[in-house]
Amino acid sequence: MELSIDTASVQLDRSTFLRIVGEPGTVLTCLQGCLWITRDGSPMDIELPAGQQHVVADGVRVLVCAFAPSLVQVQRPGRSARPRLTRPAASSALARMAA
Repeated sequence: MELSIDTASVQLDRSTFLRIVGEPGTVLTCLQGCLWITRDGSPMDIELPAGQQHVVADGVRVLVCAFAPSLVQVQRPGRSARPRLTRPAASSALARMAA
C-alpha cells in the first residue's frame, strides 16, 4: 500500500518498521518510545529518542524501526502540523483570526 499525505502519526509496535520514500526536507519526529532510522546507501544509522526530530536531507528510502512501542510523526516539507488546542475559547479565537 502506498499513501501520499502531508502529516501522519503512526504507532509502531516493537520490532516493526515503516518504510518512507520521502522528499528532501521530510521531518521524522519521535513522539513516544525510541526509533532506529536507516537510510538507503548510508553507513550511518540514527537512534531517535522521544522528543527528537530527524530531517531527511534527500529523497532516499528511509526505514524507521521501533525499539519499543513508539509513535512517529512524518511531516512532508513545507507543511505544518495543525496545532492541537485544549481550550474551546482559544479554538474559537483562532478560528476567527483565520477567517
